[in-house]
Amino acid sequence: MNTPLLILTLTLHLISGDCRAPNFGSPGNTLNVSCHYAAKYANMQKHFCKVMEDGQCSMRVSSRENISDTTQNHSRFSLTDYPQQMNFTVRLSHLRAEDTGVYLCGAQNPEPPFNRVLVGDETHIIVNPVIGHKGDEAKLRCPYEVGHQTYLKYLSRGECASTGYVLIKTELRRQARASQGRFSLQDEREGRVFSVTISNLTAEDSGKYCCGIETLDNDVLIELLLTVALASTSPSHTSGPYTSRPSLHSLPAITAEYLAGSAVVMSVLRVVVMLLFALGVAVFFRCRRTQPPQVLRVTQVPEDSSQNHADPIYQELD
Repeated sequence: MNTPLLILTLTLHLISGDCRAPNFGSPGNTLNVSCHYAAKYANMQKHFCKVMEDGQCSMRVSSRENISDTTQNHSRFSLTDYPQQMNFTVRLSHLRAEDTGVYLCGAQNPEPPFNRVLVGDETHIIVNPVIGHKGDEAKLRCPYEVGHQTYLKYLSRGECASTGYVLIKTELRRQARASQGRFSLQDEREGRVFSVTISNLTAEDSGKYCCGIETLDNDVLIELLLTVALASTSPSHTSGPYTSRPSLHSLPAITAEYLAGSAVVMSVLRVVVMLLFALGVAVFFRCRRTQPPQVLRVTQVPEDSSQNHADPIYQELD
């Protein structure tokens, strides 16, 4: 039985608004991000952190040490400082969908007091495409700027340049969640990322989407291309009522165990047969020794004149 897979490719790009263009990367690939700073921060330690749902900035890497990613047992983030050029570069490898978000570049005094300061502009990273399975769900993440926390968010179907059909939208400024059919919106205001989850994915979900934030001036829009491609798992070799036989590579362990057991059984049966044969022979000869043989003799009766042909009489003699 073929299991269709749904591959969703989301290509995002900034359409309008005062936001800086985000940095895009593909899952599993590498992305380089540059952070510029003033000359007075040249001798300070540098770091790169991600703004989390609770508003705290979680350290990803610093010039002092690389923070290891325990789920992969190696560091996916590395930092290289170029003091003469007054910038440092962060390299993100093996990108994942959850790497999408808002990041901050910072500096810290190498000696007490260990004051941390932000340097340069904040960085928005978006990882695409997002891959999902038919019948499952996919999450579309959209980071945004400081000050847009209470603005209305929405997701529409179609190009951002045209008026598309709004699939889901927050109706009140204080509203952080919304739900409409298969679509649900969650605004993580502390982390400054709002996401739309599409459940029960189908092939018809393919097309362009527009992720938007209503501002006092022009809306901040990000266009998303949702590409649905059907793929198949490994083909089945069954046909009709017949089933495929197991591969020979899966048999050695079972065969060895089976043969070992069969050898033991055959040895036991061989011994039992030999014992039964020997017992039968012994009983046969014992019976012949204990029972005397019976002898049959023939006695000729004299001829009678009235009888021409007389039958012999058999007598049993001891």
